[in-house]
Amino acid sequence: MRIKSSGPYILLLFCLLPLLFFHNGEQSLITHDEALYATRARLMLDTGNWLHPWATPHHKTPGHYWITAISMAIFGVNETAVRLPSQLFSLASLLLLFSLGQKLLTQQAAFLATIILSCSFLWFQYSHLGGPDLPFITLGLFSFFALLQAEDYPKHKSYWQFAAGLSLSLTFLVRSFMAILPMLALSPYLIGRNHHHRHLFSKSFYGGIFLGLVPIVIWLLIVKQHFGLAAWTSLVDFVLQLGSEERHSNGITFYFWNILLNMFPWSLFSLQGAWLVWRKYKTASHRLVLLGVPAILLIVISLFSTRIPHYSLIIYPYLALLAGVALDYISQASTRLVDRHMIRTIHIVMIGLGILLLLAALVILFNLSPWGEDTSSKLYGIMAISLGLPWLIGGWDGLRSSPKIVVKSLNLNLSRWIIGLLLGCWLTLLLSTQGLIGNANPDVKLFISRPEIQKVLQTQTVYLVSLPGKMDTLLRFYTPHFVKLKLEEFTLVTVPVPSYAWVATANLAQVKQPYQVLGTLRNLSFIELQE
Repeated sequence: MRIKSSGPYILLLFCLLPLLFFHNGEQSLITHDEALYATRARLMLDTGNWLHPWATPHHKTPGHYWITAISMAIFGVNETAVRLPSQLFSLASLLLLFSLGQKLLTQQAAFLATIILSCSFLWFQYSHLGGPDLPFITLGLFSFFALLQAEDYPKHKSYWQFAAGLSLSLTFLVRSFMAILPMLALSPYLIGRNHHHRHLFSKSFYGGIFLGLVPIVIWLLIVKQHFGLAAWTSLVDFVLQLGSEERHSNGITFYFWNILLNMFPWSLFSLQGAWLVWRKYKTASHRLVLLGVPAILLIVISLFSTRIPHYSLIIYPYLALLAGVALDYISQASTRLVDRHMIRTIHIVMIGLGILLLLAALVILFNLSPWGEDTSSKLYGIMAISLGLPWLIGGWDGLRSSPKIVVKSLNLNLSRWIIGLLLGCWLTLLLSTQGLIGNANPDVKLFISRPEIQKVLQTQTVYLVSLPGKMDTLLRFYTPHFVKLKLEEFTLVTVPVPSYAWVATANLAQVKQPYQVLGTLRNLSFIELQE
């Protein structure tokens, strides 16, 4: 379906921008992956070495580090700059999904799919974390969008095919060998429909792939001059290690229940949408894309031994499309096409969940819970109201008459209970940005923001002495000038005086030099060594 007006995009931006960019100003990085990516990007910025600032061969390609380092170069070294690329790429992915949905489905289904994806918890969470997931997914979606554009606009077919190939190959620069995922995801469409679109015989498509590989080839050749073949084998060894390492006993069925929970309630509609596509959609391309793509992705990541929730994010846009199919079908004006018993059950479940959430809110807000006066628990109570009240009202409204809200200019014709379902999730996620999402370690941020501590961190070299892994990663980002030492090195060698150090509080007794404790953070002490 061709875009007829900018109205749907304006409405989408009105819904999406607050979710992505509204926060209370208090942010702190998470203790491992995000801080690790940020520290590596900062190292590029601080050393001026944007190719390979590490002393040993690195196991990941540098594309995401470059994006983060550029953001920090423009906006400063802070959490906002680290996370801004993910927020912008998330917005781009959502708008691309709407455009893809309009080509494959109705405009209403595409609109619903976009809102559903933005209101899926795991997608929302990683849209607020610095990492390579959102840039990687965006490139894959754009490649698919460009291929469909090539079909719709024959006069510009070669340009769109070139853009598709370029985008597809750049995924390797951002996410290393994970680039195989979007390539496999597109295979049902590329192979199954090749007799129609002929993309696999396009010189422009392969030209784009070749050009997109140029930066990574140059990077590999330059790094090989310093480290030999180890510069290349480190990339392969890392993938092989992950492929043979099962974490937290996450078995082969891990993603099935994990997606079901992390995408609730939309995952249930995705299942219904898959059934509808199989039964109702006769167009082969629709089935190949809407069912083939998520099925292949789910199988591949499930066979990969390291199973982590965010690896499944690449499937979420396609699951959102299926959920959009289901809700669009349910909202059809001709109610005889829809199972009334199913709709009635959905309304009853919404009412039941709404009542339970409102009861939970009362328990929290009136201090009937073990959380007491904790301010974050109060926010949970407000969030329970924001989720439960629209669900209760929407379910009750739908149970009575299932009225519609029609916006003809936007081709929207939605049952009010569906709007209540969406609104409840939207409001709840928006409220979560006020301290629950985006501020993973508030105590760390509060400590390092103290003026006397910040002055030392910005002007002095600080020793990180045998710190626990995750805190070590986090403090390396917040400590611009640091030197890592083992405990025995710190206690036996002479260090400049005065100097500063992060030391585990339990190890203070082993520090032989006189010192003053400037503050404590969890099980760590920030000390000043004295004469």
